[in-house]
Amino acid sequence: MKLIKVCGMRNAENIRAVEQAGPDWMGFIFYEPSPRYVAEMPAYMPQQCKRVGVFVHPQFRDVVEKVKAFGLQVVQFHGTASPDMCDTFKQRGLTVIRALPVTESFVADTAEYTGKIDYFLFDTPTLKFFSRGRSVHENGRPRTRT
Repeated sequence: MKLIKVCGMRNAENIRAVEQAGPDWMGFIFYEPSPRYVAEMPAYMPQQCKRVGVFVHPQFRDVVEKVKAFGLQVVQFHGTASPDMCDTFKQRGLTVIRALPVTESFVADTAEYTGKIDYFLFDTPTLKFFSRGRSVHENGRPRTRT
């Protein structure tokens, strides 16, 4: 199954235009250090695709508040989201994506989330939790696109 997610949306005009392209999911970043952080509800929210909230080191109450306020159907967790926290949101009917960095232990890291999430997102290891424009080499080390 192929799914298309466009992430980092904040501007109502961009949201409308991207929605017309037909993605399955549209992501909204709730991580303040990100340059694409969504501080307030955009004037338009997508109606034709699922809304994804992207969280880093999520606090349960913050996620619950954003799910309700933004009408999120999917949550994507980076950082310290535990398997139990992921499972709690899955049991509440949300689709759960768990992002993990591709490191030497990433295969083993996936085991504890089995059955507690819906999707994995494997990402380039970085100290910051937003896109750095780097791809992952097959040995697990980041490489810069050429």
